[in-house]
Amino acid sequence: WFENDQVGYIVGAFNMIFRTNDGGKSWTPINGLTDNPQGYHLNAIAAAGGDIFIVGEQGLLLKLDRASKRFVAVPTPYEGSYFGVVAKPGMIIIHGLRGHAFRSDNGGKTWTQLPTSTELAITASAVDDAGHVFLFSQAGHVLISTDNGKTFRPRPQSRLSAISGAAASDSDSLVLVGSRGVRVFPIE
Repeated sequence: WFENDQVGYIVGAFNMIFRTNDGGKSWTPINGLTDNPQGYHLNAIAAAGGDIFIVGEQGLLLKLDRASKRFVAVPTPYEGSYFGVVAKPGMIIIHGLRGHAFRSDNGGKTWTQLPTSTELAITASAVDDAGHVFLFSQAGHVLISTDNGKTFRPRPQSRLSAISGAAASDSDSLVLVGSRGVRVFPIE
């Protein structure tokens, strides 16, 4: 994830986190700058306004404290693993195992559980150009929110396949990555 064209981060297994200050020409490990003494996997990173969040295993949520330049732990209401975080100014959603998804309107101080109508892991998420929020299950189910992530409704799919990543492409589509490779997902 890149904050701008120079500053970016890579997160991964066993608390691996790297930062670049030169647009990706070089990377510096910053593992010691996280409140993650157990070395849990870091599964996703996203920004909401000026805040940067990382989610991981065992209910781990980290938020960048710009003053100390550390990613500090933020309490969450679930102790299972989170696979993704989707955010936009004023709203953050974290999601993971067993269909769990939680929304915060105040930078992670308080959380509301979202009814997702699935017990499958929610493995990917994205926000389109219109501000609609999409959640994708490990089986390929699609949930869409048109009210800033407050409620979700299923979007029927003719063929299901696992989704592990999603990103906005243009105003008409998302790009999905999963068991069927990379594909364009039309926004209807």
